[in-house]
Amino acid sequence: MSDLFKLIFEDQAKLRREKAAEHSDDKRDIESAEIFDVLAATAVDVPLDVKTAAEERFSDPAGFLVFNAMLREVVFQSHPANAEEFVREFIAESAGNPKMRSPGADGSGNRCGAPGGEDILSEAGAERMPNAKWP
Repeated sequence: MSDLFKLIFEDQAKLRREKAAEHSDDKRDIESAEIFDVLAATAVDVPLDVKTAAEERFSDPAGFLVFNAMLREVVFQSHPANAEEFVREFIAESAGNPKMRSPGADGSGNRCGAPGGEDILSEAGAERMPNAKWP
């Protein structure tokens, strides 16, 4: 699962850099790409029990939607310091325990509400991860 997280985070960094090139006046996409670089680099450090719990949540369609929403929120509503923090937030959020989440940059813990919008796991990312278990 950490390899999957690493690939997803790398894909997100690439996607955000592309968005940054389109919207050079908005620095948040570049900032989020930098956060995703850190998440990708630290994915191997996520403890096995945390990876296992995340995999259980990730295989559920509702968990998958939560995961997508959390990816969209990086920099805009959340600022995870490393992959383990992101994954633990995902586990808490998908379990319906948002109070267990790490606080946002402003300390409020506020993040976007309902998942929706486009699926930001790009086709390129799906091609790079053909063995991933997508709901």
